[in-house]
Amino acid sequence: MKRIHRASALANWENEGGSVPADGRIDSSRLPGSGRTAGPFAVDELAQVTLDSIADAVISTDIDSRIVYMNSAAVELTGWSLRQAADRPLVEVLRIIDATTDPVTPDPARRAMTEDRAVSLAPNCILVRRDGSQVGIEDSAAPIHDRQGRMVGAVIIFRDVRFSHAMVDRMLYLARHDLLTGQPNRFALDEQFDLARRTARRHGWKIGVLFIDIDRFKSVNDRFGHQIGDELLVLVARCLAGCLRETDTLCRYGGDEFVVLLGHIRQAGDAAKVARKLQSCLADADLLPAHALSLSVSIGVSVYPDDGADLGSLLQKADGSMFEGKKDSPLDPVLLPGAP
Repeated sequence: MKRIHRASALANWENEGGSVPADGRIDSSRLPGSGRTAGPFAVDELAQVTLDSIADAVISTDIDSRIVYMNSAAVELTGWSLRQAADRPLVEVLRIIDATTDPVTPDPARRAMTEDRAVSLAPNCILVRRDGSQVGIEDSAAPIHDRQGRMVGAVIIFRDVRFSHAMVDRMLYLARHDLLTGQPNRFALDEQFDLARRTARRHGWKIGVLFIDIDRFKSVNDRFGHQIGDELLVLVARCLAGCLRETDTLCRYGGDEFVVLLGHIRQAGDAAKVARKLQSCLADADLLPAHALSLSVSIGVSVYPDDGADLGSLLQKADGSMFEGKKDSPLDPVLLPGAP
């Protein structure tokens, strides 16, 4: 009888000049009765606007697991408008299959109402949209009780897992990369060194560590501003990365300092050769022609296992070599491993 009353109310409303928007959502404030009632649910205008504004898809059902309400995200994700889906069994609109075994999963609304608790879908669930296309989702369902505590239906909340995966991937990327240059950060450098050290031990290779500092970078910031300084850091990182092998790692260590990890080299002198190559590339590069900047970098070198067995020791050795190079040879600040 409730379903007949809802259908009759909607028909009367349309006969009186009401119209259903293209997306199928009904302006519940214009339905007959209390002015805001659709079936057993009072849909407050603010609540409806709020539900239509969130990214998660929301579907409400009555006690018979027939659809009463869908927010905009649910309409978009399922491919069903509210007018098309209203009063249909939930399983017709929210058709969910298991990605592994392909059977249709049980009605989550009925399960939530039967168990009278919030329930979640099993992992790897696929929503079959109205047009037959498929999209991975994750969802939960919970029973709805009225003010007297009587169960009157269920609410299902679901989302496209691609967005969840994308967010996780983005967080993982940000955790391991410098926001300005996009290069690996210190955390990623630690990981890469551990991997390179295991490989070096197995094959008898060496690892080169280059500690790079941009000369007179503070004067660039003071004269041209931090925006130009940031632009210069991005261009330097791009230039350095273009001179390295795929097996090497360039890390923005902090400020105007970069670290290069040469994953496998045969002898200590190879690291110094790469350092000179990087210096030459940057000296020849016209990174900011509009500002006529003359750029040079100081590079200190250390080699595993000659100068240390761990990354901390190697960075300290390379950093010390770099500063010695600034004092002793400002035009050619590369120092060979083992320099004082």
